[in-house]
Amino acid sequence: MKKFLFGILLPLLLLTGCWDQHLIKDARLVYAAALDRTENGHVRGTVIIRGFVASGAESGGGSPQNEIVSGVGKNMRETRMNIDKKLSDSFTGAKTRVYLYSEVIGEEGLYPYLDIFYREPSSSLNGKIAITNGEAAKYLEIIRKGNTLVAEYIEELIISSEKNSILPRLDVQAILSKFMDPGSDPVLPYLVLHEEVPEIEVKGLALFNDDRMTGFINTNDATLLLTLMNKTNKFLRFSRKVHVDKRQDIENYITIDVYKSKSDMTLNNVSNHSFTVDFDVNLKANIIEYPSDNLGSKKEFKKLEGKLSTMLTKEMNQMIRQLQDANSDPLGIGRELMAFHPKVWKNLEWEKDYPNIPINAKVTVEITGNGILN
Repeated sequence: MKKFLFGILLPLLLLTGCWDQHLIKDARLVYAAALDRTENGHVRGTVIIRGFVASGAESGGGSPQNEIVSGVGKNMRETRMNIDKKLSDSFTGAKTRVYLYSEVIGEEGLYPYLDIFYREPSSSLNGKIAITNGEAAKYLEIIRKGNTLVAEYIEELIISSEKNSILPRLDVQAILSKFMDPGSDPVLPYLVLHEEVPEIEVKGLALFNDDRMTGFINTNDATLLLTLMNKTNKFLRFSRKVHVDKRQDIENYITIDVYKSKSDMTLNNVSNHSFTVDFDVNLKANIIEYPSDNLGSKKEFKKLEGKLSTMLTKEMNQMIRQLQDANSDPLGIGRELMAFHPKVWKNLEWEKDYPNIPINAKVTVEITGNGILN
């Protein structure tokens, strides 16, 4: 009998149950967070708390509503503790969809403002992250865009640009490996707020050297960069002016939809320590808008392919120059050297040498279709 009771009681002592559970009903869920620097160097955090307004109907239900709360602290943890003092329940960041950082913070170094997320298991590491032109808190004051609340609005804005190959697919977790890699640098979405409308625009990509923002490229250059990195997404489209003499200006333009894109990087003469880097980019595309038409002959196709190849080659090399001016290596040229030429890498002073490396790109466009219009 004693053995029987012992057999029942022992599992009860060992099974502790959900002793560390955090109930949603006791939490104030943060859906978006904006971080700024104060004049005295402290951190000002502004968060969007999601709540619900009861509908009053007997069947229950309600509509979601945003509440903005802010706090100041000497670091991220203290800022969060001071925000928590203003909330009726506990601050919970497990559902945060978007993290916004002001350009000032980006230029000083971003990692100290992210460290807290990597040390806390309940952090929302799949949240989107972006740099803002101006004060980050102002972006959350929009509260709502149409029927969409601001956290979802900014998140969907970023995801839409990812699908259109303007932004790389990134979240808080993915960016950590870039900060820790001496052979490549990260890029992050760069947002601009038009207060008079108000609306938020994806303006391009913020360039980084390690964790410090050192430059910026516009959306056209961002698409070229993703093409070079083989990081394009669902849609890859280019609109360019290929004529100057048509009746209406709109007839001077062509838009192509790239359905196959491949970029190859080659390092030349590395053993001589005076190496060069070449990118060979091949694009296969269909024409999806070309009011001038006149596509009845192969000669016209070849002429358009030549014009687009020359234009994109020139633009891509100008974009690479911007990367080098910002001393930012999102292409991972340093990573390639570390992996395949470690002795050369050890002898380089990458910070000084990278801006002066000859890097050239060549783009070849092949048009294979012109839509259903004959």
